[in-house]
Amino acid sequence: MQGNAQFLTLYLMKKTLKAWLKKNQLTPDPNDFSASVVSLGSVDVTTIIDELVNEGMEVKRETAVDIVTRFNRKAADLALSGYNVNTGLVYMRSIVKGTFYNKTWNPDVNSVYVSITQGFDLRQAVADTAVEILGEQADRGITFTNTTTKVATKLDADHIVLNEPSRLLILVPTTLEAGEYELSVSTQFSNGKTTLKTPRTATAGFAVIVA
Repeated sequence: MQGNAQFLTLYLMKKTLKAWLKKNQLTPDPNDFSASVVSLGSVDVTTIIDELVNEGMEVKRETAVDIVTRFNRKAADLALSGYNVNTGLVYMRSIVKGTFYNKTWNPDVNSVYVSITQGFDLRQAVADTAVEILGEQADRGITFTNTTTKVATKLDADHIVLNEPSRLLILVPTTLEAGEYELSVSTQFSNGKTTLKTPRTATAGFAVIVA
């Protein structure tokens, strides 16, 4: 009971998301901002179970991994067999998408999609979560310059996966022609919470090869 009580206390603790404000470039309103949550990285089933073990879970790690893996597989099987599946955390139901011409299934048009919405447990966790605004996030300009043609390609926002003062994760556009590119980043960051008056540009010390 003591271990369960400890877990319950930790589960009910207030959670806090940290977020940066980003100016909405689609409107002229200077006070129109959106919030971008600071990512702490990615976790999987084994990571979550390791956290539970550290909290005092008495079930063996290997047993817990096996149970959760089996649970996920069975939940997916049931959802894709026509059941509405409520795990407490999420609610799943299968949907068939696309228009049926000639009343027949066409894999080029039709597909199966699993709709996932928040369950009671997740809604309760959301209600117990606060948001800490860190300030306004400075813009970053990321450019690929072809070292042969000198043509510069600036990344769209969709290609920026993670944009934080100390970390940057991007996707290389598939539209770039084959060749060698110089990667440069323009930013107004000077530290975590302040910005420079004018942007500065840094160039990566390696070439990006697109085949």
